[in-house]
Amino acid sequence: MLSHIQRLANADEFYLPAVYDFLFLDKYCLDTNTLRINATIDFPIIQGGIHVDTIVDTIPFPDFLHFIQTSQAFSEKALKFLICLQDPKVGPEEVRRYRHDLAALIGHYRAMESGLFELLGSEGLADTFDAIGRIDFVSLRYLEPHRETAEVNWTKLSRLNRVLMDHVKARRFTYYYANETTRRRISETTTRISIRCPLLDEPWPTISAHSMQRLRLHPDLLPHEITTIDGAYRNVEGGCQLREDISLEQRSALFQILQKVGMVSPDLSTVAIEIVPPGGRAMREKREA
Repeated sequence: MLSHIQRLANADEFYLPAVYDFLFLDKYCLDTNTLRINATIDFPIIQGGIHVDTIVDTIPFPDFLHFIQTSQAFSEKALKFLICLQDPKVGPEEVRRYRHDLAALIGHYRAMESGLFELLGSEGLADTFDAIGRIDFVSLRYLEPHRETAEVNWTKLSRLNRVLMDHVKARRFTYYYANETTRRRISETTTRISIRCPLLDEPWPTISAHSMQRLRLHPDLLPHEITTIDGAYRNVEGGCQLREDISLEQRSALFQILQKVGMVSPDLSTVAIEIVPPGGRAMREKREA
């Protein structure tokens, strides 16, 4: 039988991947007004240097299809996390044998945990969960003909994702965070995401009212530096905005001041992502050691 900490560490392999899927869904897939009816891929026909015609591939409901795919992926990872967490006889290798069989994962967890499914039933979401479970994940990704036809409601699927994430959060708090000793030990077994990117050598274009107030009281800033900050920003609704008429020299000085207190912006045009295993360090940290 695995130790309690080892079981938590095993389940944790699926937690972060599930959360990444949910955060994408939560940001982009809640508002039906953003749903495109179709998208087009255009192929212009050029003859003699003249555009004479266009061939158009029309792609129906591209957002909804991707929404279902990502919802399936989120549900799969969330259930693998929950099963590993709550079933002491099951580890990562066992749940991986389910591959992308969401229906089997739903059946496994339903046999263990009735509370989630009772809640889904009371919310009118149980049929939606079963519907996405019947869709073959690989067939959907490659748009292969599939024997099952499932009707999925966009609004209900959004609500289902929220309910499932709330359940994951509740179980994670109970098993990982409620006990201080467990919380401290599990932090040593967690996979980390290391993200590196260069910094923009520009002052922040906007600063919230709360952040500006903290800047004015910051112990590391000198009075003339606070005066420089106040002179470079103008008050707008909800905060302060960088004045457009300040010189390059003023911008450079302002950047140096803000850099002192960590108010710098990342240059997201170049991002390096590294998955750091438990107990490991990012490659840059190793080189600098």
